[in-house]
Amino acid sequence: MKCYCIAILGWFGLLIFPNNHLLAQNTASTKVLVLKQGQSVNTYRHLNAYLEVAEEFSPPPTSLRQVEQLSFKSLSELQSSLTYSKFYWAKLKLASDSPHPTKWILYPNEVSLDVLGNYYATLYLPYQDSLWVTQPGGVMLPQSQKTLKEVAPCFEIELQPNQVKTVYIRTQRGNFNGDVFNLCVYEKETWLVREKAGANLIQGIFQGILLIIMVYTLALYAIIRDKIYLYYCYYVFTINLVFLYIYGFLVKYIHPEFPGWNGYTWSFIHASINISFFLFLRRVIESEDPIDFLVRTLKISTTTLIFIFFGYILVFGITQDFNYIDFLSNSIVGPLSLVVNLFVNVMVFRKIRTKTTSTIIFGNVLLVLCIMGGVLLNAVYERVEGIYLMQLGVVVQIVFFGIALGLINLRKERERLAAQARIIEVQQEANETLEQKVVERTFQLQEANEEISSQRDAIAQKNKAITESIAYAQRIQQALLPSTEEIKAILPDSFVFYKPRDVVSGDFYWFWSNTQLSVITAIDCTGHGVPGALMSMIADSLITQIVLDNEIFEPDQILNELKRGVEKTFKQKESRDGMDIALCTIDHQRKILHFAGAKSSLLYIQEGCLHEIQGDKIAIGGTSLAEKKLFEKRELSFEKSTHIYLFTDGYIDQFGGPNDRKFMRKNFKELLLKHYHLPFAEQESAICKAIDTWMGDKAQTDDILVIGFAL
Repeated sequence: MKCYCIAILGWFGLLIFPNNHLLAQNTASTKVLVLKQGQSVNTYRHLNAYLEVAEEFSPPPTSLRQVEQLSFKSLSELQSSLTYSKFYWAKLKLASDSPHPTKWILYPNEVSLDVLGNYYATLYLPYQDSLWVTQPGGVMLPQSQKTLKEVAPCFEIELQPNQVKTVYIRTQRGNFNGDVFNLCVYEKETWLVREKAGANLIQGIFQGILLIIMVYTLALYAIIRDKIYLYYCYYVFTINLVFLYIYGFLVKYIHPEFPGWNGYTWSFIHASINISFFLFLRRVIESEDPIDFLVRTLKISTTTLIFIFFGYILVFGITQDFNYIDFLSNSIVGPLSLVVNLFVNVMVFRKIRTKTTSTIIFGNVLLVLCIMGGVLLNAVYERVEGIYLMQLGVVVQIVFFGIALGLINLRKERERLAAQARIIEVQQEANETLEQKVVERTFQLQEANEEISSQRDAIAQKNKAITESIAYAQRIQQALLPSTEEIKAILPDSFVFYKPRDVVSGDFYWFWSNTQLSVITAIDCTGHGVPGALMSMIADSLITQIVLDNEIFEPDQILNELKRGVEKTFKQKESRDGMDIALCTIDHQRKILHFAGAKSSLLYIQEGCLHEIQGDKIAIGGTSLAEKKLFEKRELSFEKSTHIYLFTDGYIDQFGGPNDRKFMRKNFKELLLKHYHLPFAEQESAICKAIDTWMGDKAQTDDILVIGFAL
């Protein structure tokens, strides 16, 4: 079920079966290993009896002569004293009985499921008196530096007829759970066919099956949207990584130049295989019968494993030594996870005995049986074929988990259909009751319908008259507004974004120009709809009279006159009707703009910087006659390229966005500064799109008016 299960069962198997490579040492009769072609792949395995070993002391030897002077002894004499992390030298004499040159592959320490193996191993082939040729290898050596691009250290040796070749191997064991030496030799052709092509084909089929399962599960998650499919896919992905890691594919193909990443990969795998299984099992329990203490146990275990994973990363990052992780996983984390796993499976079997949980438990049992069979197979045949049985168990377990997912989905579908049937039944009963009531009240409803129909016709007639009146008012208001062509004739780079809340608007704009001066203003009258529109017409009439009839062009004087006119028209002692206004007078010859505002401001952009000219905090109308303060005029030179923006408060006060807040002046300024460099038609589109996006499906709260032009 888990990698630590493999380790425990493997240890159990070694207790039962004898250690064959030690027997080989005891029965060897010669120190020269004579290799014969065409032998079984198991013929030249566990050949430690042919090795002579010496411990390396500081400083390390630098010449063949110094290596020959080391105190070499038979491996059986030093076996008990060999430790990990130290460097050892091994001497081996090889010969071939073939009349032709032959090529062989030598493993100083063949491993099955231990991809950590020897950290470093280098083969030294002597030639002449004191020189040698080296072949570097080892788990911690980048692939580009190896002669044979394999994870575990292995070397190619060519033997000539009638020649005894002495080779030296310098190695360091990276894991204190294994042997320093486990010498094996393979004929190169046999190694290429059996060890490479055969293993790669089987793993390709295995990884392909898991990949198909993951893709199919992700497709189901996209349709059903249940996290249990993600957890299932996470578990399959972790299983996939386990065997990619075991066979060294991660080092060979994913990070060949960074073998040290193996520690981080193993940390992730060891934590994830339990985390993913616990997440999946917890989701199954919640869907079947959410027993609190089981769910809580799995949550605590999952959280603990997540912290342990980061602990693994920290430990390996500091020490760069796999053994600390191995010690924690094999001695503490693995057994505790196994206990939790066993406890939860037993409790699920006892308390939630459904088809789904029985299927999952059966899949777990089959996996454990396959792992035990694989360990026994390895022990009997001394080969790694047992792992294929383990992989078969993994596939069977994953298939059973998939069947469990199907059962969960089937049960939910049945529950949905039953609930739907019950709803239909309740609806039918309600319909029958309603039909009875309808029959009883039909006569009363018919009379009421006749009266309602009569009232509806009258209301429809009135609505039609009101709608026609409003439409006519809209035509009148549109006729009073200056056309965009009229504005563009004087200010070609300009736009008017005008968006009434109702058919007619309380916001309007006014424009006039002669050969020297132009007057443009944005006005927000009290109210909106029909009341606002009537107010805007009065304001339009007053401004026209002030500018055209009285020939007053200074903006502060125009506002002062407009204030007096509004107070007089609306009898301000009795009414609080009024308006906010931003008004500009543009002197095209002197390139000067004069501005005055009543509770409104002007924004302009020069050289990429946005500035604001505040208007006076004086209202036009809507205040008492005691307020006698006059409006002030502000001046702006537009010798440099200047973009001017006038606006009412409808845009910045519009509610919307994710938190249903106002658009606000700050966001409006940022919007203008972001798009001012665009043509004005595109600026208008950007402003329109921004407010539509902000509003979403919410209603417009006020009339909106934004005027922009370049000087």
